Amino acid sequence: AMTTADRMAVLDHGVLQQTGTPAELYDFPVNRFVAGFVGTMNMLDGTVRGRDGGKLLLDADGVGLVQLAIPADAASGARVAASFRPHTVLVDEAGTPPDPAGRSTWLEGSVQAREFLGEFTRYRIRVGSQSLVADRAHHAGSREFAIGAMVRVGIDPSEVRLLAD
Repeated sequence: AMTTADRMAVLDHGVLQQTGTPAELYDFPVNRFVAGFVGTMNMLDGTVRGRDGGKLLLDADGVGLVQLAIPADAASGARVAASFRPHTVLVDEAGTPPDPAGRSTWLEGSVQAREFLGEFTRYRIRVGSQSLVADRAHHAGSREFAIGAMVRVGIDPSEVRLLAD
């Protein structure tokens, strides 16, 4: 449907969830159902603890405090999911110095699964008690991470959408 439609409507058990262009539904889902319906979406679940300067403080379940430089406003104590697509996730070796420009939020994790899909490799990475999916573009000679390898996962704040629980 996404390849042939100019506009789409997503229904859950007969209840309209969202309408828009395929790109709008993919990039700006209004809830978990729409996010999962139009593709794979990471959901870093947690509780908002407030803001520190321009950063949202998310106490991510089983991960700890994560600072996200996102404009979204959410009330302190609100249960949310910081959602982002696998192709927007950066993966690097654990211990690599962080991005000097500080654009991304970095979390440590371990590779739980790896699937080579031709143009990209899909990694499932355990971060604390949560599991994230990262799609890393494949190029001849590109580095692969072994199952069990410790890695850093970079989340670009401009790609994060807060979804209410």
